[in-house]
Amino acid sequence: MLRTCLRVCLLVSVVLVGACASAPKAQPGLIELAKADTLVAEGCYDCLTEARDIYQTWAVGKARPAILPRLFETTVLLGLREKELALDPAKRFDAAKVLVPELPPTYSATSYLDMAAAMLPDSIGTPRRTMSAIKRPTAEQYRTWQESLRTGAESLLFRRYLQVSLDCAFGLSLGVGPERPAGGQPAAVSGAPAPTGAPRAPSTFMTMPDASTDPPGNLLTYRRANCFRNDRVVLAGLAEGDERFLEAGVLAGRMRSQSPTSKEMADARKWLTAASMKWPTSPAVTFALGSLYQTSGDCRNALTHYDRTLAIAPLHESAQLGRLVCLSYAKRYADAITQATGMIAVGVEEGESRYWRAWNLRETSKLVEARADSDRMKQILYNDRALTLAGQIEHDQDDLDVAEKDLADAKRINELNCIAHWFFALVKYKRQAWPATATAFTSAMTCYESAVAYDRSKLDEMKKADNVDEEFRAAQIAGFEAAIKDDLSQVSASALNVAINYARANNREKALEYCDIAARDPDRATQVAELRALIK
Repeated sequence: MLRTCLRVCLLVSVVLVGACASAPKAQPGLIELAKADTLVAEGCYDCLTEARDIYQTWAVGKARPAILPRLFETTVLLGLREKELALDPAKRFDAAKVLVPELPPTYSATSYLDMAAAMLPDSIGTPRRTMSAIKRPTAEQYRTWQESLRTGAESLLFRRYLQVSLDCAFGLSLGVGPERPAGGQPAAVSGAPAPTGAPRAPSTFMTMPDASTDPPGNLLTYRRANCFRNDRVVLAGLAEGDERFLEAGVLAGRMRSQSPTSKEMADARKWLTAASMKWPTSPAVTFALGSLYQTSGDCRNALTHYDRTLAIAPLHESAQLGRLVCLSYAKRYADAITQATGMIAVGVEEGESRYWRAWNLRETSKLVEARADSDRMKQILYNDRALTLAGQIEHDQDDLDVAEKDLADAKRINELNCIAHWFFALVKYKRQAWPATATAFTSAMTCYESAVAYDRSKLDEMKKADNVDEEFRAAQIAGFEAAIKDDLSQVSASALNVAINYARANNREKALEYCDIAARDPDRATQVAELRALIK
C-alpha cells in the first residue's frame, strides 16, 4: 500500500505534494487514481470505461499533464475493445486525438493512434468485403511499430497490448509473428495440416514477449486469448470469474462443441443475450445470437437476429446466408428467392445463393429458372450436395444423360448421399432399364438403412448424454426421430420399387424377396399385397 501510495504521489506531486503524509484532502484523488490503474489492469470494457472516467475527472489543473497519458491510453484501449466487438471506434480515437497536443513531445501518441487505427475489427462481425478492403501495414511498418513498442516511457501494459494486438492482426500473415519460430516455418495448428508456401520470416524476426512477462491483471490475458485461434477455455473463465467481462463471454459463447453441454449452451445464451442489450449495434453479437439459435434448430429466433445484423451491417455475408437457409427451411419460398436474388446481384456467396434459389424454385415447380441457377452453380460449387440438386432438376426436366452423370458423381463423392442414390434410380426407371433400376433402388435401400442405423445410434447417444443442454437435446432428438421415420419410409419405398422392377424384368424370386422387405412397413401393406397378387 505504501509503495502504491508513493508511486501515485510521485506521479501527481505537482498538485498533491505531501499527499501521502499530510494532505488528507488529496487522499481521495490518490485512491481513485490507484483504483483506475487497477481497473485498467483488470481489463474488461466496463473496467476501462470506469477507469477512463476517473482519469477524466482528475486530469485537471496542475495534475493534468501527469494524468493525461493514462487518459489517452485508456481511451485508445476502449476504441480497440470496440473494434474487437465490430463496433465503430471513431469517437474514442477522436477523443484520444484531441489530447495529443497536450502530451509531451517524447510521447509517441500519433504513432499509437496510427497503430490503433490499423488494427483489424472482429472478423465474425465484419463483412468480408469490408475486411478485404482494409489496408494492411507493410512488413517494414509492422516491424517498425513493434520495435518502437519495446521501449518508451509509456505504460508497459499499454505498449504490450498494442504489441499483442499487432501481432494477432498481422504477424502471421506478414511472416513475423510468434506463430513462426526462428526457422521461418509456421507453427502447426492443432488438427490442421502444416501450411505450405508461407512467406519466409524476415531477417529481423520479431519475438513477442512471453506471456509470463506480462504485467498482472486480465487485460492481456483477454487479448492473448482473443488471438488467431480463440481460446474458449480462457475466455469462458474470464467471463465466469468476472460478470463485468461480458466481451469475453461473447467470444466464448460463439464457439460451440459438436455436442454442447447444458452449461455451454446456457452460458452462451446468457452472455450473448446480455451483450445484445449492452451493445445492441454490435454485429458480432447479433450474428452470434442468430447462429446460436440456428444451431438449436430455432430458425424463427435466428431470423430475428440475422435481420438485426443486416440492419447494422447490410453487407454481412454470413448473416445473409444464414437468413437464406432459415427462410428455405421455414418454407418461405418467395422470401428465400428474394433473398438469394439480392445476394446474387451483388456477388455474395454466389454458389450458395444460386444453390438455395434453385432449391426454392424447384420447390415451387419453376424448373426452367431452377435449371439456369443450377447450371451456373455447377461452375462454382463442386460437391455432392450441389450435384444432387442439379441431378434432381435435370431428372425433373427429363435431361437424363446429364442427370445420370451428375448423380453418379454425387454418389462417388459421398456414397452415403441417399438422395443421389434415389434419384439415380429414378433416372434408370425413366429409361425403362428394369434390372438396372432394381439394382439402383437396392443401393438406395442400403443407403437409407445405413442412415437409419446411424441416426438411431446418434439418437441413443443424445438421450444418454450427460450435461447436454435440454433445449439442444430436445431439438436434436426431434430431428433424429423425424429423420429415422422418413428414412424408414424410404427403405420400404426402395424395397417396393426393387420388387416392381424385378417383376418387370421377370425375376419373380427376387421380386417376392423384396416384397417381404417392403411389407415390414405397415403403410406399404396394401401395395405389397397387390404386387404379390400380380407376381403370382
